[in-house]
Amino acid sequence: MIIAYILVILCSALSGWLVKLYLDAQPEEQKITWTEYIFGLVIIVLVTPLVMYGMRNHFIQQKTTFNEWWNGWEVSATRQTIACERDGPCRRTYSCDPYIVMVQHCTTDEDGDTSCTTTPETRYHSCPYVTEEWSFYIETTLGRFTVSENRFPNSPDQHIWRSDNQIPADVLSSAGQGIPAFWQEASDRVASGNPGPVTKRMQYKNYILASEHTILKQYAEDIDAFKSAGLLPNLAMSTLPIPDCQESYLANKVYFVGLNPQNQQEWFDSIGRLNAEFGSELQGDVHLVIADSKAIENIDRYFFALKAYWQNPEAFGKNMLSKNAVLILVTIDGDKVDRVRASTGMPVGNEAMVTALRSRLVGLSFDSKVIIGTVTSKNHSTGVIESVLWGLDDKSTRFQRVCMDCIEEGGVGFSYLKKEITLDNGDIAIIAIIAFVVSMLVWVAFAFIGEQYAYPWRDSY
Repeated sequence: MIIAYILVILCSALSGWLVKLYLDAQPEEQKITWTEYIFGLVIIVLVTPLVMYGMRNHFIQQKTTFNEWWNGWEVSATRQTIACERDGPCRRTYSCDPYIVMVQHCTTDEDGDTSCTTTPETRYHSCPYVTEEWSFYIETTLGRFTVSENRFPNSPDQHIWRSDNQIPADVLSSAGQGIPAFWQEASDRVASGNPGPVTKRMQYKNYILASEHTILKQYAEDIDAFKSAGLLPNLAMSTLPIPDCQESYLANKVYFVGLNPQNQQEWFDSIGRLNAEFGSELQGDVHLVIADSKAIENIDRYFFALKAYWQNPEAFGKNMLSKNAVLILVTIDGDKVDRVRASTGMPVGNEAMVTALRSRLVGLSFDSKVIIGTVTSKNHSTGVIESVLWGLDDKSTRFQRVCMDCIEEGGVGFSYLKKEITLDNGDIAIIAIIAFVVSMLVWVAFAFIGEQYAYPWRDSY
């Protein structure tokens, strides 16, 4: 950055000198005097480091910002009825009821003379197809999610706003009609006191993933080999599409390797509910990998490669395995868990939890209720993962989200890694170009608002 700063100053000084020479040769009044040139150069020397420092902080902020999963629960299912009228709030409309507007058009000829004429133009109102439109939302602990907006009611032909105008098939298809099935299911879940889980991508700071030199990052030479064998699943990075929904909030965080059980949906539902309460109460996010024991010969090599792969920026960009993640790997031999490995998205912390997971899951039946549990928003069950994460049997295993800055806790956390975060040559070049452009504005300012304008009385002497 120091070299870039020096280059910006030298280029700005040279550019200002060239601008001065050019203006001196022109008959116009815009000039840059030597006093203005020196004063402008002083301003550039002082302002340029501020501009470059601000831009550097902006790029560092971008490099340290990543995405993580937040988890929560459904709270309520809300429905809005929109009364339709001409030129009103409804979205599904057509042009109707033409009217005349007198519009003035003016032209200017080569001599600068302007002439205007007034002509009538036809305009149209917007008429709705139906008398009302429906919008559906789900309120959650993570905020509002939109299921569908401006739908037609059931039997839209019975709600025609103007009887002489029928609804085109393409409009009917794009709008949708009636109550979306997913919204009704969510409404029923909430009404029964058993709301469903939700998840959402949010931004957070991670200096470890952003640092290019820290020894805390994990690498594995086995990634390519396991990936070629089809043994490394991709990390869940986005929510799954839901029919008739504009905004989804479900994601699968159970990954099967070499297995294809019939009851996969049960596992997905169980991990979703576990994460809903885990995220709401402890700000965590569990990812469970279940592998056929025969497919994984060396579990330590595989687990090391899996975590390294999920924290590889080339593979997952800003969606790498996050700070709040708990990664659990279990291998299944027959109908039993025979080996377990666990880790968090951080290099340190929660050691008692990780040890408990490795010991207590071994020998369990291949059953989601036994391994994960049946968590609800009101109480806990007897699942082992659930028991360990909350420290129900041993408080020392309770998950603690490791802080990055630890400002509130009075510590230093991992903020020291900020100094290891470097900018590439492309970023530095952009910063230098922006700083140079700002410096050129100084010369423009002095050329147009210069000494001859600041002291006009000098010309009278």
